[in-house]
Amino acid sequence: LVYLLAGASAAVQGASLADIAPWPLYVIAGGSVLYISGLTLAARQEHLTSPPQSGRYLTRLLLTFPVLFPLFVFRARESADAISLGLVIGSVVVIWAWIAVFRKALSVRIPQGIGYAIAGIALYDACVLSFTDLSAALVCLIAFALALIAQRWIPAT
Repeated sequence: LVYLLAGASAAVQGASLADIAPWPLYVIAGGSVLYISGLTLAARQEHLTSPPQSGRYLTRLLLTFPVLFPLFVFRARESADAISLGLVIGSVVVIWAWIAVFRKALSVRIPQGIGYAIAGIALYDACVLSFTDLSAALVCLIAFALALIAQRWIPAT
């Protein structure tokens, strides 16, 4: 609900529901829900030495969905200039690369992969925010880096 509340707080009073939370905001919020659901499924297996065979495809699918959401945001934009196209390509590449990193970590050591996936929430936020506010996207990237650095001393789970 964070995305929906942020969208509502940015709207002016007396705005219509479409102005407060347009459909791309619902799509982005849905992407976050799917990602967190996949993360939760993976975290339920944290105590195991290797991931079980049952349910692993659902977990992988849910954790892979965020790569699609910059494409939805790009599609919703009224004007598609070179900068927007560069942002969408960059966002897809960054999210896809990070998914590959933490999925590999999940297959080797589940707690480390979960920590990477938790830090990936801020990366997803940065990729989505890069379309509207580059300074907010930079703050999310800093939070992503700080989460990874903090995980060296503080367990993520």
